[in-house]
Amino acid sequence: MTTTGSLLVRLLTAAALLCWCSGPCLALRDVLLQMPPVARAGSSVTLKCLYDLENDKLYAVKWYRGNFEFYRSTPHERPAKQAFPYPDFHVDLSRSDEHQVTLNRVPQYISGTFSCEVSTDAPKFTTVVKNGQLEVLDTVRRPLLTVSKDLYRPGDVLEANCTSLSPASADPELHADTAIAATPHGRRHPHGGASLLPQAPPLQPHQLSALQRAHLQKDFGSEAPMSFSFWVNNKPVPGAMVRQGASSATLTRPVAEDDFSVSGELRIKCSVTLAGKYREPSHAVTVRRQEEDDEDWEEGEDEEDEAPGVEEPPVVTETHAAVNAVLPDPANRSGGAGAEGLASSPVGTVLLILSVLLARFQLPR
Repeated sequence: MTTTGSLLVRLLTAAALLCWCSGPCLALRDVLLQMPPVARAGSSVTLKCLYDLENDKLYAVKWYRGNFEFYRSTPHERPAKQAFPYPDFHVDLSRSDEHQVTLNRVPQYISGTFSCEVSTDAPKFTTVVKNGQLEVLDTVRRPLLTVSKDLYRPGDVLEANCTSLSPASADPELHADTAIAATPHGRRHPHGGASLLPQAPPLQPHQLSALQRAHLQKDFGSEAPMSFSFWVNNKPVPGAMVRQGASSATLTRPVAEDDFSVSGELRIKCSVTLAGKYREPSHAVTVRRQEEDDEDWEEGEDEEDEAPGVEEPPVVTETHAAVNAVLPDPANRSGGAGAEGLASSPVGTVLLILSVLLARFQLPR
């Protein structure tokens, strides 16, 4: 080979190596992860992993939540699609393939980092990983609106409370993720390529250490922030009048003369917004203007409760009436007290009984 030919071979080899090492010349390129940033708990979510193989051959596409592999697509193996068990993870295999995976009934605790890993087969064994964040928000229920009283006058202070009735978040300790630092090993490809992410089996809750439980609590325990709004007669209330809390808010607002309608009513509503995306309004609460008649009626009730009692007449029993009929003359009553006097001695008791019998059966005396 001439010197010129040898130099040409070297230049071609160098160009081939340069093309091999540079990104634009790789067969696997333009890997893109498409996923929604926010999803509602209980809904279905589709994650897509797009890529360009050009002339290369796909080995596998793997999906991870954190460090746990939950789905794999290997078109040249059987089965071509595999879902790995994980608590409350529902992979819809009929809607999943080498480009996407669909999760049904997603729970709130899976919020976090999702990854797709694309690997090519021999001879290059190229592996590319893309990451994305998914936040699963708990379902927002209609908030409960309460007021301090039903009747108001102009100048009174209206106090209302709006409380979120969202269900409690899932307990993170019941859904154990793979320990991030406990088993940092990877599974080797049969043809020699290595996965870039660990693929340890999931731990059970009773296997978690205190440190791992604390990590899970930090990872899954945070809740999306809530914000509350109030309306009076369909007009928004300024935020300065609302005291926001973690799961409730309190409105403190003076009542004006023109707040009441012609019929003397005032309508209040509130709403809760989760993470600035999902809003749920409350039922409207109607309060009424307090009129003078309402005040007089309340004062009348108080006066009736405080009125002195009237002495009731003595109760005359049937026995007393019978005795008085038999002994009409007060002089004949023992002690001058009628039936009461007769009952004050043994003899009087006997006479009382006989008198009752005589009166009952109308016997002659």
